[in-house]
Amino acid sequence: MRFRAEKPRQDPARDQSRLLQVLPYWREWLAVNASGAPDDDALDALRWLIEEWRVSQFAQELGTAQAVSPKRLSKAVEMARRER
Repeated sequence: MRFRAEKPRQDPARDQSRLLQVLPYWREWLAVNASGAPDDDALDALRWLIEEWRVSQFAQELGTAQAVSPKRLSKAVEMARRER
C-alpha cells in the first residue's frame, strides 16, 4: 500500500492518465448495473475484467490473472448490455 500511495506523488499526471483509462469502463459497469436487472455472469465478468484493467494500469508489477485490453473490455461491455 505504501508503494501505491507514493506513485501519485511521484508523477500525478501519469496517475491521472491511468485513472482516465479505467474510468469509462467503470462508468459503463455502473450504467449497466443501474438497469435494475438481476445480477448475471456477463456483468460479473465485466466487473472483474475492470479490476484486472486497474491492476494493469496501476500495479503492473503484480501482473493480471487474465489478459486484459480496451478491446476485451469493450466486448465485455457489449456482452453485459446484451444480457440486460
